Amino acid sequence: MKPKVLVTGAGLVLGQGIIRSLKWSSLEPVVICADPVDYSAGLFWGDRAYRTPFANQDGYIARIEEILEMVRDRLAASP
Repeated sequence: MKPKVLVTGAGLVLGQGIIRSLKWSSLEPVVICADPVDYSAGLFWGDRAYRTPFANQDGYIARIEEILEMVRDRLAASP
């Protein structure tokens, strides 16, 4: 089974660098991207993409937990 990695701040330069490094690595992970901005480039580079509130806004932690649950359920159901 491939490792799953959640990259928050996928639209920032640092987040994009992390996504690119993961994609180029021999680990071949499932890259899950999260960002508060619809048009963040990093959201289009991963295997899955999700919107979140900004980290300093209410609901951020709850949304991250929700994403982790969705990803866990989806990937557990896939062959």
